[in-house]
Amino acid sequence: MKYKRVYSTFRHGDLALIKSILKGNNINYYVLNEWSGGMYPHGSSMDVMVAEMQVKEAKELIEDFKEETK
Repeated sequence: MKYKRVYSTFRHGDLALIKSILKGNNINYYVLNEWSGGMYPHGSSMDVMVAEMQVKEAKELIEDFKEETK
């Protein structure tokens, strides 16, 4: 199965919420650099990777999250 990046962050709080949203909507995902991303503010971001066939749905859910947290 192929995956594509749909979200990147250095903030663990945002990542936790995004993961919860994706899991609650049965989106197949994983996170790159989850445990090292927040350690170095200018280093690697934590990247949410979503199954290619679910990218559109995941992006819509993430956009809704971003709108609600403005």
